[in-house]
Amino acid sequence: MRRSLTVKVISIALTLVTVCSLFLALPSSAPIQAAGYNNATIQSYEAAIEKLKQQMKETQKKLNSISSEQKAADEEAALIDEQIELTSQKIEQTNLLISELNTQIDDKTLEIAEKEADIAEQYQRFKNRVRIAFEEGDVSELEIIFGSENFTDFLVRFEYISAMAEYDNRLMKDYMEQKAEYEFQKQQLEAAKELQDKYSLELEEEKKSLDDSRARVDKIRADLRAEYAEWYAEYKAQKDEEEKKSAELEDYIQQLMSKDNVYIGGEFIWPLPAQYSRISSPFGGRWLFGYWDVHQAIDIPCALNTNVYASNGGKVIVAEHHRSYGNYVVIDHGGGKSTLYAHNESLVVKAGDYVSQGQIIAKAGTTGTSTGVHCHFEYRVNGVRYDPLLIVSQP
Repeated sequence: MRRSLTVKVISIALTLVTVCSLFLALPSSAPIQAAGYNNATIQSYEAAIEKLKQQMKETQKKLNSISSEQKAADEEAALIDEQIELTSQKIEQTNLLISELNTQIDDKTLEIAEKEADIAEQYQRFKNRVRIAFEEGDVSELEIIFGSENFTDFLVRFEYISAMAEYDNRLMKDYMEQKAEYEFQKQQLEAAKELQDKYSLELEEEKKSLDDSRARVDKIRADLRAEYAEWYAEYKAQKDEEEKKSAELEDYIQQLMSKDNVYIGGEFIWPLPAQYSRISSPFGGRWLFGYWDVHQAIDIPCALNTNVYASNGGKVIVAEHHRSYGNYVVIDHGGGKSTLYAHNESLVVKAGDYVSQGQIIAKAGTTGTSTGVHCHFEYRVNGVRYDPLLIVSQP
């Protein structure tokens, strides 16, 4: 009886072994039940990354605000420079006008002096004639007239004396009128110069005020540059920390996908409907945004919200948004093998879900660093990226 019991135990054990073998040999559509994932650790990383992203957003808002202030300050500085240039031109033109007025005033002063000299000379001639007449006997005009030999001589002498008197009077009157006109013109010029002097002082004050405003704006611009540099350094530190955390999370995920996990088996399938078979960017080197880049995936263009399929069964270990990948999913297929699907418009699965081959996991999009709607498809073995065309056939 004991022997019979022993045989039954052995039989049961063999049956269990057979069942386990059958389980491991299940087709690729069967979900993997991998163990050992510490979701709390992944969530901790994701929370830290998300917090840094929020901080970066706030910092970016501050940088954008400072940039707007810098633009406004630059525009104000440009406007002040235009006003300073215009005022300087006005000052230059005003000084030229003042110089011209000074020249004209000097000319009028000289003309007045010459006219005064003419008047003085004419007056001196008049005095000389009087003095000569006095020295010769103080002959009066009546004596000259009545000393005429005849009436004709009388008329000639009278006409001569009258003409001399009229000439002196007219000449003196002309001199005085011209002098008065010159003095009036000089007064007008001096009044105009006085106004220009006043205007020049006002322009100098205006320019000084503009120079003060320019200095104020320059200080604001310098302060904004310093503030921007400080916030940019903060943003750079946050970005570096976010990239560090992202790298640590990826390393941790790779550690979870250890070689001890058994690969679920089966062939991998194309991650999009068959009509989307073109590869816009293959695995390997390429030019991207003007720089040489090593593309460690394949890009498959498609329409927005196209279904993205799990290339093989496994466990979703990442389903989140990344600065570069956008909305992306990572599936662990066991045995250190994983696939990544990036730039999705939306995600259908979440971390911790088990998926079957061909199951819809996302909707294609162009989130993250992307130039168009496509599926960015990666294949990794123990964290090392390989050409996905090694495991999938292009339709």
